[in-house]
Amino acid sequence: MAQAWDAKTLASRKEYLQHLWSQHYGPHADQVLASSKALHAATTAYCRKPGSRGAAQEAWRKVLAPWTRLMTVDGGPMRERYALRLLDSRHPVPELIRKAMQQERDGAKVIDKVGPASKGLGALEWMLFAPESALEGVPLCPYLQSTSGEWLREITELHPLIKAQAVQRRHAEAVVLEYEEFVNQWQSGLNKLWVGGIERPLKVLESKPPFSPWPRPYSDGAAAERELRWQTLRDLALLPNKLSIEQQLRHAANPAAATAWRTQVLRCDQALKQGQEPKALLAAAACLNQLGQLLNTQVAPALKVTMGFSDGDGS
Repeated sequence: MAQAWDAKTLASRKEYLQHLWSQHYGPHADQVLASSKALHAATTAYCRKPGSRGAAQEAWRKVLAPWTRLMTVDGGPMRERYALRLLDSRHPVPELIRKAMQQERDGAKVIDKVGPASKGLGALEWMLFAPESALEGVPLCPYLQSTSGEWLREITELHPLIKAQAVQRRHAEAVVLEYEEFVNQWQSGLNKLWVGGIERPLKVLESKPPFSPWPRPYSDGAAAERELRWQTLRDLALLPNKLSIEQQLRHAANPAAATAWRTQVLRCDQALKQGQEPKALLAAAACLNQLGQLLNTQVAPALKVTMGFSDGDGS
């Protein structure tokens, strides 16, 4: 596969990947680590002084922003450690969290045995944002502390792995595979935005379920998460520097594809600014779907990238 790229292209892709990890992933990983430390401290303070719930909620929100920016296109060690699946169910299940809380109070350390829907950032969201009436009669603090502690431990272990990617030595085959992974995972992030963040929740709402199908239901954070995800995708698509897919297309001497790409990204950018009503959101989802098709039909071939091996299912 490496033979498909000449030496100049390989050198450009290698430089691109190093820049990607040092200028995009690295800074967001720094922010996630710092904010995760603050979150653990805030949950500890909340358990000592229950009136400080607002401060713990704010600390959770400060993790959400850099975490979403980091994980929207989740390559390298994030995928290898399955961090997104294990640490961040965007739809926590209260019944499972309550069960884990009860077991934790009874002296069983269950945090490493429970599933994603009852641990990590999603479980912390429920414990910190659910109505206080939902927490009556359940032992909050032991499991809250275990959950925030596990989150911090995993982020602490993930951080140096991300930072090491910026200086990693890469041979030709590794450059090809890693660059293809990035483009495929960009599409995966796009799918998760328009399907999991817009289309699927709106479809579920048609049946009037007794729960919120939107991501981040307890913190009312669906709109904020959509904006963060799109900001990440847009920045990696268009910014006029080495992080830009557009720039890569121009380096590949394909100005037609670069112009079509820029036009569609900007069209979607405007569509996502038209409000939160279902009609506007569905129009934005359709635009994002068209952007994904453009990536497959014009952009990936121009970049000599094989599509189809990402793990994006829109969840």
